[in-house]
Amino acid sequence: MLSLRPCLTLSACAALAACWDGGAPEIAEQGGLPVDCALDGGESFETVCMLKPVEGTHQFVLWRPDGGFRRFESSPGGGWQAADGAELATSSTETNSEFLELTVAGDRFRIKSSQLPEPRHD
Repeated sequence: MLSLRPCLTLSACAALAACWDGGAPEIAEQGGLPVDCALDGGESFETVCMLKPVEGTHQFVLWRPDGGFRRFESSPGGGWQAADGAELATSSTETNSEFLELTVAGDRFRIKSSQLPEPRHD
């Protein structure tokens, strides 16, 4: 008779391997899009944050892995601005880049332009 222990060990290893790629599987399961972020003043980006568009609006929410979040909205003059909180956000896009980088309170988020909701045009 075969022991279940090797099967359980392999299953546990497979589950850990799925989590090791920066949290993307959990993000997709929650209905979000994986986003690179460097949190709390960190230098290196990791794919552990999540972007969730707010349906019916020109807004999106960026979620940190610890449950913290920031809401952004399209600004009338173009670009994105913080939609809540007292801290201002800055944004930058490199020329011919497909990424937008948002910075707020020591957190940096690098977002593919294709992931962003449609901005306002007024």
